[in-house]
Amino acid sequence: MYVSGTQNPYYQTTYITQASQTASYEAQGSKQSGTDTNAANIAPPVETSSPSKTSSDINAALLALQEAQTTGKTTSTVEMNTSKGNIPINLDEYFSYSPSNPVANLDDLPLLLPSPQNIQALSEHASGRFSQMLSDYGIPEAPAEITYDQEGKIHFPDDYAYSEQLTQALEENPGIARALSTVNALTSHYVEIQKRMPMIDEMHNAKSQADIDAILAKYQGLLADNGNYSSIALSFNKEGNIVPMADGKAVQFA
Repeated sequence: MYVSGTQNPYYQTTYITQASQTASYEAQGSKQSGTDTNAANIAPPVETSSPSKTSSDINAALLALQEAQTTGKTTSTVEMNTSKGNIPINLDEYFSYSPSNPVANLDDLPLLLPSPQNIQALSEHASGRFSQMLSDYGIPEAPAEITYDQEGKIHFPDDYAYSEQLTQALEENPGIARALSTVNALTSHYVEIQKRMPMIDEMHNAKSQADIDAILAKYQGLLADNGNYSSIALSFNKEGNIVPMADGKAVQFA
C-alpha cells in the first residue's frame, strides 16, 4: 500500500501526526537491522572426494552453505517505521500485492511512515531491484531521473532513449514500480513535513488564541490548498543508486 503526491486527503489529514513521529525517529537515530544485501550466497565447495576430509568437515561446509542460502533469501527484510510500530518487513513481499495478489486483510498491512530511515532503506532496496531489472531487460542505462505527476503517473526525461522498454519492464514488474512510487511519495511527505516543522513548533508553544491566529497567518502560504509544494524526483548517481531530490537538490536526511 502506498500513496503518491502531497495534494490528497491522506496527506492533508495526517502530516502533523507524521511530523511528530518523524521528529521522534530522528531524535532516536536509525536502528535499521536489515541483513547485508552484499552478503555472499555461495559457500566454498564441499570437497567430498578428498581422503583427508572428515565427516565433521563436510557437515561444517554443508552448514555454511545452508546459512549462506538462508541469508540470500532474507536480504529484503529490514526494520521499518510503520503505523504498527518498528517492525521487520520483507519489502519484496510488501510490494508484491496487486489486484491479482490481494492482501487478505487490508488492516493488517502496516503503512510506511515518511521517516529518514524508511526512505533510505527503501531507496537502497529499490535501487538494487531496479538495477537488476534493467540488466534482465537489456536496458543499458537508467534515466537521469524519474518523476511523477499529480495522478501518480511515472515520467522519464524527453531525451531518454529507452522510455518504451523501461515502461514495459515496470508494467511487468509492478512490485518494483510500487517501490519506486513509494520512495517518491514518502520523500514528498518528508520534505513537506520538514517545511512545516517551524510552524508546528510554534503552535506547540502558543499560549493564546491570538498566538494561534498569528501563527496561522504567518504560514498561510504553507496551508493553502495550492501551497508551494516541492518538486520531487528520483535521480540516479553514477553507481546506479537512487537519490531522492527536492527542487533539484538531494534531500538531506539529518
